[in-house]
Amino acid sequence: MKFPLYVLLFFLVTSATSGSANALISSEATLSGGYYQDSSERSQTPVFFYWNLNHTAANGIETYFDLGANNNLLENRWGFYLYQGYFTIPFSSGFETAPSKKSRIQLGRQLLTEGFEMDILDGVQVPFYWSENGGVNLHGGASYFMQQDRYDTHSQIYGATAHQKLFGGMWKGGYLHKTKSFDTPAIPTAPSFNENYAHASVMYSFERLPFHPFLLAKSQWNLQSRTYDQGYGELSFYPRDSVSFGATYSKRQPSALDALDTLLVFRIFSISPVFSTGGFITFTPKEDLRFQANLRHSLYSSPAGAESGDEQELTATWLHGRATWIPGVAHVKSYGGEFWEPSLTFRFDFTNTASLRVQGAIADIKKINGIQAKAYSGRAGMDFRPLPTLAPRLSALVLGEAESNHIFKVDGRVIAFLSYLLY
Repeated sequence: MKFPLYVLLFFLVTSATSGSANALISSEATLSGGYYQDSSERSQTPVFFYWNLNHTAANGIETYFDLGANNNLLENRWGFYLYQGYFTIPFSSGFETAPSKKSRIQLGRQLLTEGFEMDILDGVQVPFYWSENGGVNLHGGASYFMQQDRYDTHSQIYGATAHQKLFGGMWKGGYLHKTKSFDTPAIPTAPSFNENYAHASVMYSFERLPFHPFLLAKSQWNLQSRTYDQGYGELSFYPRDSVSFGATYSKRQPSALDALDTLLVFRIFSISPVFSTGGFITFTPKEDLRFQANLRHSLYSSPAGAESGDEQELTATWLHGRATWIPGVAHVKSYGGEFWEPSLTFRFDFTNTASLRVQGAIADIKKINGIQAKAYSGRAGMDFRPLPTLAPRLSALVLGEAESNHIFKVDGRVIAFLSYLLY
């Protein structure tokens, strides 16, 4: 998206804000800059700016946008990006027990999460609720990829998803149609490809059974090939207030119509769907102490043959007075190599409005290409309110971070977050 359109969007929002005495506004800005040396030992100074604003007028119409700018060092130019920007027009007031479930029209660039899709949609979504327990979401438009600098209709997605609470569970089902055209100015008659999917999910809590099991199951089918395409399942148990455990299963594979970089990274390591099983347990012996462990085992095929991968993670959270300690260790071993990473996060609250954050990690890395190295990272910063009397809703977070590994000898930056909330 070109810069003049950002100016127009900003003008529309600020004009609406100034004319609405009862409007609700929230805004957050982030500015970060840094310094690092790349693999050629050249000095680089990246700069990133992000800003989001949410404006709700007295008539209920909501305007939201999230944009950013940075000096793209790879392309040696400044880039302006609209991550999300949409208008919400409600045509119902919700329900007494669920006022947030308002039937509405959302028009613009927005996040789409239906089935196994997570896309940025340049188009429209129409959530319609017939009760506090049921409704349907209609959606359609073009898929936006971060590499684009303009509106592009080559990749499109359309569909509908219905949900309803029945027999104590929440059931969802829907249909997705994806299409992608590969035509270019040089080849205007290049073919288009289409895919059609059906997806369904259920969430159910068995409160009357021992251990109070909770089930989440999602599946997706390719209607053209009549195959089971993707799936996810999770079964959790809660035998005591201090203990929970469970197991997970997933089958994941990207669509051939997904963004090229997503498909390329996946195919470098896997030429088949990835099947994963896992488990987790959480133990909270005291209100101020919690332990959590996760593990996952994956099976897939790489260009070299059948492969497997394993992940384990163990963390603890200890609240001690005004301090919070979170030590942890992670281990990953797969086709690409192996690494161990111990880490520590510390937070200290000086007051209700000021706190200190410190994070550190060391990774021991062994790559498939024979490289063995260590990587270091550290981050420290402060949360505070710069003007507690004049602007009590103005908050700031200033961070400094540094990293070092076998590719970047020095990578450091300073990050500042500034938030102003008016509700």
